[in-house]
Amino acid sequence: MTRSRITIVVLLLVVAGTVAAMAIMNPAWKSKYYQVRATVFRSLGIDLVPKQGPVKVVYKLARSPQTSTATTALIELKLVKDVDARDGRGRTALLYAAEGDNLDAAKRLVQAGANVNARSRDGMSALTLFALAGNAEAIRHLLSKGARAAEVDEAQRLLLFAVQRDDVALARVVLEGTKATVDLTPMLRAAAMSGRIQSARFLLERGANPAVRDWSGTSALDYARANGQPEMIRLLEGGTRTAA
Repeated sequence: MTRSRITIVVLLLVVAGTVAAMAIMNPAWKSKYYQVRATVFRSLGIDLVPKQGPVKVVYKLARSPQTSTATTALIELKLVKDVDARDGRGRTALLYAAEGDNLDAAKRLVQAGANVNARSRDGMSALTLFALAGNAEAIRHLLSKGARAAEVDEAQRLLLFAVQRDDVALARVVLEGTKATVDLTPMLRAAAMSGRIQSARFLLERGANPAVRDWSGTSALDYARANGQPEMIRLLEGGTRTAA
């Protein structure tokens, strides 16, 4: 190794040490540390890819919308060999991104090959976590990339989310993207309680029954009447006659 090369390597190591110290105080700096360290290794002709550190960093970065670029840097530098690596809870980086409502990081991870249908040990998927965060755009994106609600509970949760937003387009995509058989009548009651006309109409067209009662003995039509919703009442009365 030439003297000039040794000098460059020493300087890079000093920079890496400084960035590493910064990383202790700020997780976002960890990506910079790994970038500098990778540069040092490449300058030495060493193909060294840390196996655990970068993956754990991606988990943390994925949850924060301010660090999507850092997440991408780790992936593009190929410091993370497996974007679907799991932590102790069985969660992947994509699941962390969904937990943190970080759509940008999720898109980058999916583009890098992340499994959109990955589930944690407790059965949580990116679809479910983004639904809990109230992110319809993220749900649409994942569905367009092949994500599917495999379980009935998950499909119902996503459909309820769509109904509460009166987002018929999303409700349609959710139903078309699941193999599970979903009981639409409870969703119709939810639509009636919250006055979601478009969703109620969509659910009636799909076969939901406005006359079926819940555990309290109340039907969708009863909820509409109790809330004084004339338009909803007319819609559900028409649906009751059709069901009869």
